[in-house]
Amino acid sequence: MRIRTRDRDSIRHNNRFYIKRLKDLAAEDKKDDGLHFDELGIDHIFIDESQQFKNLETPTKMERVAGIQTTGSERAFDLYMKARYLDRLHPGHGVTFATGTPVSNTMTELFTLQRFLDPEGLTSRGIEHFDAWAANFGEIIESMEISPLCGVPHKGDYVATPVMWRRSSNSSFSWSMHRSIAT
Repeated sequence: MRIRTRDRDSIRHNNRFYIKRLKDLAAEDKKDDGLHFDELGIDHIFIDESQQFKNLETPTKMERVAGIQTTGSERAFDLYMKARYLDRLHPGHGVTFATGTPVSNTMTELFTLQRFLDPEGLTSRGIEHFDAWAANFGEIIESMEISPLCGVPHKGDYVATPVMWRRSSNSSFSWSMHRSIAT
């Protein structure tokens, strides 16, 4: 399988991003004096209310697109690194998520769930990077945004035309992938 130049650039961008992020998290001033995670002997973690970890940074070349959240939290990144560690020890059996709201605001959250729970599934389909995933399951559109006042413009109000990401007709494949990890 040949990798297009654009995809190579995206992969390089993602790799540089994660290397920098790892260096930031491994900073000496943030280290605990106690035991390290790999010294605790943990085989599996169960995460209740896993929606609290949905803000995992998502590197992408898509900028200023409504519906794509790219910023993240240290809490989510820390759990992601632990999930990857456990996945290396026990492939496919390192982490279990429990939540009543797996997707609440953006489709990026669905991609984040798949990154936590089925990274091999994303890799085997060639969509482990968000831009490739989004190209398969969504499209960028320009659409009129409804005014907060029931669509009735008042003096001083304006109607914006934001660039948005929305799901495409291929979303059934995305949901079938999600169902494979949601049991």
